[in-house]
Amino acid sequence: MLTDKEVIAQYQNENLSVDIPSRNHARIWSNLVIAFAKFRQQYTIYSQLSLNLGGKVTVPDVCLFATTSPDWAHDELEMTVPPLVVMEIQSPRQGTQELIEKFGDYFQAGVKSCWLINPFLRGVFVRYPDGSQAVFLDGLVKDASIGVEIPFAEIFA
Repeated sequence: MLTDKEVIAQYQNENLSVDIPSRNHARIWSNLVIAFAKFRQQYTIYSQLSLNLGGKVTVPDVCLFATTSPDWAHDELEMTVPPLVVMEIQSPRQGTQELIEKFGDYFQAGVKSCWLINPFLRGVFVRYPDGSQAVFLDGLVKDASIGVEIPFAEIFA
């Protein structure tokens, strides 16, 4: 088994971006899960769920699906149905362009909105398939694609 430093070195040698969750990243991740708990009747929130959308495998930080009954007897290693919403928390070593390109893949697969959460700038950017976006720096973070509002303060608590 490789150590974290060995994994980082391997990615750097291959000139790939390294999405290594930091303390702030992990805190926002937890806060998102807690903030969306009030919508459990409508949506199921998953963290680090493997998606295979049209042959492109990715693992978003957080994603939302319409709520369905769980099937505990049959698990899935990769979901092939696109989520409604994908949320990516930008890590310190992760480039914005890389995330925007991932959003294009998500939209092509049928995702209704993508959130880019930047801890350093303390901003939430909600992008839609038509190229429009909403920027939130305080108040309520609103996602028009699914009709939810989350207090900004709950994400950056």
